[in-house]
Amino acid sequence: MSFMRNSPTTLISNSKQGTARSNLTRWADRLSLIVLFVWVAVIATTILVPLYSDEIATKMMQAAAIANGWKFNTLYPECHSDFLLNIPVSMRPAAFAYGVLYAKATPLGIRISSVVTALCWGALLALAVRWVYPHRRLYLPALAIVAAVTGLGVLPLTLGLARAEQWLALLLTLFVLFPALVERISRPGQRVRQLACLVVFCFATSFFFYIHPKAIFFFPVVIVSAYFSFRSRSIALCTVAVVFVLACTVQSISFSSAAIKCVDAPILSSLLASQTTAPGMVVKSPTTFVHELLTNLTSAPYAINSLLTFQESYQSDWLPSMNGITGAPWIAGINVAIEAALTLTIWLAVLVPPISLVVALLRRMSGYRITLIATLWIGLLGHLMLYKVWAFYGGSFVVPVAAWLVLLCAGESRWVGRNPALTVGILAPLSVILLASAAVTFTIVAPRLLTTVHPVGVGLPNQALSIPTFKFAEQREQVRAFARKCGLEGDGAKRLVVDNTTYFAFDGLREPLHLAYLNEGNYGADFQGERMRNLLLKLGVKGIIGQCTFLAPHFETEALRDRNLCCLKFDEMK
Repeated sequence: MSFMRNSPTTLISNSKQGTARSNLTRWADRLSLIVLFVWVAVIATTILVPLYSDEIATKMMQAAAIANGWKFNTLYPECHSDFLLNIPVSMRPAAFAYGVLYAKATPLGIRISSVVTALCWGALLALAVRWVYPHRRLYLPALAIVAAVTGLGVLPLTLGLARAEQWLALLLTLFVLFPALVERISRPGQRVRQLACLVVFCFATSFFFYIHPKAIFFFPVVIVSAYFSFRSRSIALCTVAVVFVLACTVQSISFSSAAIKCVDAPILSSLLASQTTAPGMVVKSPTTFVHELLTNLTSAPYAINSLLTFQESYQSDWLPSMNGITGAPWIAGINVAIEAALTLTIWLAVLVPPISLVVALLRRMSGYRITLIATLWIGLLGHLMLYKVWAFYGGSFVVPVAAWLVLLCAGESRWVGRNPALTVGILAPLSVILLASAAVTFTIVAPRLLTTVHPVGVGLPNQALSIPTFKFAEQREQVRAFARKCGLEGDGAKRLVVDNTTYFAFDGLREPLHLAYLNEGNYGADFQGERMRNLLLKLGVKGIIGQCTFLAPHFETEALRDRNLCCLKFDEMK
């Protein structure tokens, strides 16, 4: 019987299967390495992307907290007579760190740091994928799948922007991995290391909730991470970690609500409120509330992904226009494939986790990964269902979280774990789409970005909300010379109105305001004409220097002009 079970035919068949499996693994590894190399190269291309308005505004809001006396600059003087809010105690460690990182950074320094942050997220993701897929034959393909998805279209260029989304993605990945890191770093009884892990965890939590209010959606993930990181080490440490997460969550909710409360600006208040579905609607009109949630959910994938394909003109002109790019049939085909892949990823992240959780319950499975899948899914679902309006940078957080969530679910599936061919079957078409997408990036997008590196004058033509990253010194001197001509003393000025082109020209600005946030056609719609003048005078604003594009019409006649820059000093105004 033993001989029959191990007949020559069977042995030859097993040998062929083993050889085929080995060849498949080698092929998958090589393809994975190519994908990872391309992903890094595309992320590095972000160094050429002009610095966008929101990247600058967040530095004005968050990085200057120490100079502002531990106060957060909302940039909305229309909302508050005092537009500075006290930073909650739980977020002050993050405010300090953010100031150290960005307070004195130049445009190029900010862009370099943002690219490095994106690559750090990639490195942390590699560790997290290794934790889920420890077997070598699945690890590289699984990591490459996430890289392929997040490398499509202009998505990788948004991953490299110095916005809150890249920090949220990085820190969320850290929280996912933290229990495994604590297990490796801190053994039972090593109190100093355990305490060090707690300090790092609390600091990361502070940073997470300080960066952006959307972190609130994922507070269950942070609590689960805290519990599983410290429960086997010390009940006291676990309690401290969980309580700190809850404190950050409560203070973040209160803080973000205060930041957008606009009693004296109903138009601005409506504008800010229109971006999300108000949770309070569940009491006033439950049916309408549920309908809005479902509408938001079903429209979100398209709304997000339609902004991540290659286009002739981009939302808010965050990238320069690329005339004729969508006219080529092959690029149009790539765009269809990109949007399909990204949309499928988000829908899988919405639909697969509940199935995985039901299967886990039926099998009576429990533990950290199952709980993690549940909380990540709740956070992502809440984010998609409550947000009505999406900007081009929204995908830089949603898509990585969605891809990571699907990967976690697949890692819990016994069938996927036993079928590496399935992983390769998913990787192969994604790799083709990625390589085609990267070809467009390197041959069309990158050369177009190179034309923005050395513009003529201050700022960028046709990109009023962006500034070049490589011509800071020359443009800085032009702005400073213009300010002197206007009679404005910029260095150390308090409550000076600036914009993207002029903010970096001065040192030690205190409580600055952003001209684009005062524009009467947008955020400043409640304060037309003399009302805006009176508001600025009431705030003690000394002057304005920025692009004429954003200047209110009634100020233009009184402003000194130099090409696209306007300047006026309030104590000399008529």
